[in-house]
Amino acid sequence: MRNLIASLVFLVALYSFSEAKSVSTYFKDPKYAEKVEPVFTKIDALKSIMPDEYKKTFTSVFNLVFDTSKTPEVRFEEIRKLVPEEVQSKEDFEKKKAIIIEFMGKIDQLANYYTTEVAPTLTDNAKAVIKVYTDYIQQPQQFFKDGKDEMKKKFLDVTQKVENKDALDLFIAAGLMANKAKQIKIMDTLDKMKTEKDKTFF
Repeated sequence: MRNLIASLVFLVALYSFSEAKSVSTYFKDPKYAEKVEPVFTKIDALKSIMPDEYKKTFTSVFNLVFDTSKTPEVRFEEIRKLVPEEVQSKEDFEKKKAIIIEFMGKIDQLANYYTTEVAPTLTDNAKAVIKVYTDYIQQPQQFFKDGKDEMKKKFLDVTQKVENKDALDLFIAAGLMANKAKQIKIMDTLDKMKTEKDKTFF
């Protein structure tokens, strides 16, 4: 269920479209590949300047954050072993710990909702689109390994097959996930994390 966060981000992005049909039309635009080229170029450039040690740590931490098979408390303690300790008061540490555990707990809620309520309603093509994202979440090492052309090909291979029914499923799922995220106030938790400027764990 670690694939939840990528699915959430993608579905919420789709929700910005005015109607489902526009999603399939957008994906099938002859100039679509040209439009997304700069995105993959930027991703490639960003990956190229990341130190190998950072990539290794990022992969390990990322896997733990979204590993819903473990409790948030257990994941927090395992993450601590992977990152340098920062000098901070006990009060600050406990505050940050509570926020991070709260965030991972909400990830678990979203994962359960997506797996039990949303995913079963999607068409095969819709699932295939999301799978491109979720595969990189489940295997972040592959994200760093694949170059721009490989990533773009995987993406285009599935998005260009999207029909109106697939787009409708994605559009509805986007609304469901956005509403669930709002209901459990996950953005409030992310705002807390941003306020704390916790550079050690994220």
